[in-house]
Amino acid sequence: MKYNKIILMALFLLMGTLVIGPAVFAQDAPAPAAGGQAAPAAGAQDPATIGGTDEIGYSEAANIGAGTAQLNLKEVSVDKFEQEGFWSASMSTEEGYTRARLFQGGPAEKKPLDGQTQDDSDSYILGIRTDFLKRGINSIFIIADRPIPVSGIVKDITVWVAGRGFNHKLILLVKDNFGKNYELSMNPNYMNFQGWKQMVAQVPPQSEYDNTGVLQRNNHFPSDDGLQIVGFRIDCDPKDAYGTYYVYFDDMRATVDLNEDEVKAADDPTDNW
Repeated sequence: MKYNKIILMALFLLMGTLVIGPAVFAQDAPAPAAGGQAAPAAGAQDPATIGGTDEIGYSEAANIGAGTAQLNLKEVSVDKFEQEGFWSASMSTEEGYTRARLFQGGPAEKKPLDGQTQDDSDSYILGIRTDFLKRGINSIFIIADRPIPVSGIVKDITVWVAGRGFNHKLILLVKDNFGKNYELSMNPNYMNFQGWKQMVAQVPPQSEYDNTGVLQRNNHFPSDDGLQIVGFRIDCDPKDAYGTYYVYFDDMRATVDLNEDEVKAADDPTDNW
């Protein structure tokens, strides 16, 4: 009889735990939010924000660069290839011979600069003919009679090129106003297209930490902003370096940042004397 009482008391306690326990845990569970989803408990992180961006993050992203000067870009003409004899072509005489001359024509898709109209003074293109003597790693140099200065901070250089479907590469040759030379690859990487296409070379800014990039501004020499266009180099693919090769150029332009020049206060003296 004694053991029966003990068994009954144990059963009673077990049944009480099963009834009371769920009620206690139910009080700690978060109440369902609108839409049927459970709201996070106090002090818990909303799963929707885990790995995402909170309000402060959105605010910071929206203000990135707000304290820096905005770019004031302008497209300017560098050369229209209208002057006979200004550009010359050369290569190693052991590899072949090349020449340059002007022809009338131009790409139909070429547009005038903003605020300008197409005129009769822009009616010529530069043609280059190369006759290869042997295959090899050949280069053709197309050099201006004198470097062409471009003022301001140059962002890119564009030129129209009529290709002939060969895998030759076009390199833009520039130098800064302190005499250092640079080679800039023009995109697309190869002139393996037929007909006119506008090619572009990005001008990398000089790094604050090393000497990489093109130096275009030095506060110790305020009158020497920008760079100078020296010419082009065509690096020929040996597989296509035979026979006769033609290529044409027109309308070289530059995109220049003029912001730092135009934001100068009207009463601030100009350092050009």
